[in-house]
Amino acid sequence: MKVFISWSGTRSETLAKALREWFPLVLNYVEPWVSQSDIEAGERWGIEVAKELESSNFGVICVTRENLTSPWLLFESGALAKSMQDGRVIPLLLDLDFKEISGPLAQFQAKKAEQAGIKELVLSLNKAAAAPIPDQRLENYFRLSGAISKPISRQFPRARPHQKVPARRAKSLRNSYPASVASKCASGTQWMTIHRGVDLGGTESTR
Repeated sequence: MKVFISWSGTRSETLAKALREWFPLVLNYVEPWVSQSDIEAGERWGIEVAKELESSNFGVICVTRENLTSPWLLFESGALAKSMQDGRVIPLLLDLDFKEISGPLAQFQAKKAEQAGIKELVLSLNKAAAAPIPDQRLENYFRLSGAISKPISRQFPRARPHQKVPARRAKSLRNSYPASVASKCASGTQWMTIHRGVDLGGTESTR
């Protein structure tokens, strides 16, 4: 089962990489994928990300206050939503309340990056699997992995007020992804709404 983990910004990336390492400890059939971590040197990252978007069975979006309007996060969220069934895309909120989520991300059933929310995320992943682990065994795996005694959210520092998050530089969205993936996200005025502030020409954007 392939799980695409979307991120934007330093804290979001840290959470994404932690999930990448942690998911297989609880669900051994999960193959998590995080851009940058899982792209070999020399590969064209846009094509590789597009391939993973199309082949993934589940999507997790690492959302922080700093990336609520990130064009890259919204783009990948839109592509995931178009590719997957309802309930298979879950925003994971780090230091955020549900009421703070708006726009395209509001269409998804979000979870918080804390004990209860992470457990619900794992249960959702297991439910979507072709051969899910029995509930009792999953409870044991979840406890042994340390998710109950040490919630993931406690591993990360809280954002400072007005903190400027270092961004990852990349090419423009339209030029980075194959047309087959870009068309899945949105088109026309809807595209411009979701990607407000994004240069769709040939200039650089940031992640």
